[in-house]
Amino acid sequence: MKWEMRKLWGNRVLMVLALLLCLANGWLFYDHATAGNFAQMQVLYSRTQELEEMEEELSERTMTDTEIYDDTLLTGDIYRESRLVGDTLARIRAVEEFPQTMAQLQAQARAKLNTGLFGTGDNFETRSLRLTDGVYETVRQVQPQVCFFGGVETLLDYRLADVFGVLLALAAALVLFAQERESGTLCLLHPTLRGRGALYRSKCLALAAAVLLPALVLYGTCLGISAGLYGLGDWSLPVQSVYGLTACPYLLSVGGFLALFLAVKLLWLLALAAVFALLANALRSAAALVGTAVLFGLSLGLGTLPSNLFRCLNLLGLGESFQLFDGLLFLNFFGLPVARLHATLGVCLVL
Repeated sequence: MKWEMRKLWGNRVLMVLALLLCLANGWLFYDHATAGNFAQMQVLYSRTQELEEMEEELSERTMTDTEIYDDTLLTGDIYRESRLVGDTLARIRAVEEFPQTMAQLQAQARAKLNTGLFGTGDNFETRSLRLTDGVYETVRQVQPQVCFFGGVETLLDYRLADVFGVLLALAAALVLFAQERESGTLCLLHPTLRGRGALYRSKCLALAAAVLLPALVLYGTCLGISAGLYGLGDWSLPVQSVYGLTACPYLLSVGGFLALFLAVKLLWLLALAAVFALLANALRSAAALVGTAVLFGLSLGLGTLPSNLFRCLNLLGLGESFQLFDGLLFLNFFGLPVARLHATLGVCLVL
C-alpha cells in the first residue's frame, strides 16, 4: 500500500488538482454560507420573546409609512425586515409545533390503514403504514428546543464538496489503474510473488485513503467555516430542533446526525470510487471515461422513473444525504418495506 500511496503523492497533476479543489471549495462554501440572511436571523433568535410584537409593528409600518428605509433595522428596509422576522418566526413555530405535526402524520397513517383502501393483508402498503404508525409513535415523544442552527443548515444544501470529492476519486482511480494499464506496468506485476490479489488489495486500500483524506478536508473545511460564521448550536439537542429536519423520523441528536450525515457521504464516495476502479481496470483509460459517462447517464435515467426504488438507485442521487433524513419513505423491495436510508446504505455497501 505504501508504494501505491507514493504513486499518488508523486503525481504532480493529482496533487495540484487536489489543492486547487480544496481551495475552491473553501472559497465557494464561504460565498454560499454568507449569501443568505443567517447573520441577521441569528440576532433575532436572541430576541424570540419580542418577535411577534415586532412582526405586528412592521406589518403596520408597511401599510402606513411612506419611508421604507430605516437604519435602525437589521436590514435597513422595513419590507425586508418584515420578511426576515416572518421567516424567523416560521422556523421557531415549526419546532414548537413539532408534537402536533407528528400527531397529524401519525393520524394520517392510521386513517389510511383503517380505510382498508390499501388492502387488509400483509402487502407492501399495509406493512409500510403499520411501520409508519410505529415510527411516529416513537418520534412524537421527542422534545425539540428552539435554538439557532444556521451553521448546520448551511451544510445541508451544499453539493459542490460532493462534486469535488467525486472528481478526486475519479482522478485517483485513473492514476492507480488506467494509467498503469496504459503504460504496460500493471501486467508485469501480476505474476509477482505476492500475486494478483495482494496487488489489487493494496491498490484498493490506497484508493480508499485517496478518497477519504481529501473528503475529510473538503467537508471539514465546510464545517469549520460554518462554525466560525454562525456556530453549530447545542449538539446534544434532538435533530428535530434543526429547521428542515423537524420531520426526521430517527431518534438522533444533532451531533449524531452530523456524524451519520458525514458517514453516508464518505460511504457514497467510496462506492463511486469502487465503480471508477472497476471501469478503469476493465477498460483502457479512454474507454473508461466513456463507460463512466454511460453509467452516469443510466443513473440519471433511473432518477426519472416513477418507482421510488429505482429513483433511489440513482448513483448520483445517493449523495443527497439530506433527503434521507427529511421525512419517512419506505421502498418496495419485493414486497418488503425498506426505509430509504437503509436502502441507500445497502446499495453503497454492495458497490
